[in-house]
Amino acid sequence: MKDLKKLKQKGQKGFTLIELMVVLAIVGIMVAVAMPMYSQYTRKTNFSNLMGMTHAYTKAVGVCINETGAPAGCDGGTNNIPADLGAAGFLTSLQTANGVITVVSTIDTSAVNNATYTLTPVVNGGIITWTEGGTCGTDPDEELC
Repeated sequence: MKDLKKLKQKGQKGFTLIELMVVLAIVGIMVAVAMPMYSQYTRKTNFSNLMGMTHAYTKAVGVCINETGAPAGCDGGTNNIPADLGAAGFLTSLQTANGVITVVSTIDTSAVNNATYTLTPVVNGGIITWTEGGTCGTDPDEELC
C-alpha cells in the first residue's frame, strides 16, 4: 500500500523525448515556411524605400519641365534637380537624364539582381504624368514594383 502511495506522489516531471521532438519538428516547419515570405517582404520594403527616394527628383524634374518647356536638359545636378546618387546600401545608382529618373538596385534575389526602376515624364498639354518601367522582377512571386 505504501508503495502505491509513493507511485502516485512521484508522478511525471517534465516532457518526454518524443514530445520535445514533435515540438521541434513543428517549429522547424513553421520557420521553413516563414523565412522565404519574410525575405520577400524585406526585399519589397527595401525596394519601396528606393522608389520613395525618387519623389524629390520627380518634383524637381516637373519644375524643370515647366520652366524649360521640355524634359530635354532636365538632368541630375542641373536646373535645381538634385545631383545623381552613387552606391549606398541597396542603391547602386539614382540618375536623372532628360527627365527620366532611373534607380538601379543591388537587392539580391533569385529573379532580380541589379533591378532597375524608371520614371519617364510624359507631357500632355502642360500636364506631366509619370510612366513607371524597368526590370523590377520577372518572377511574379519576386516582383518588386
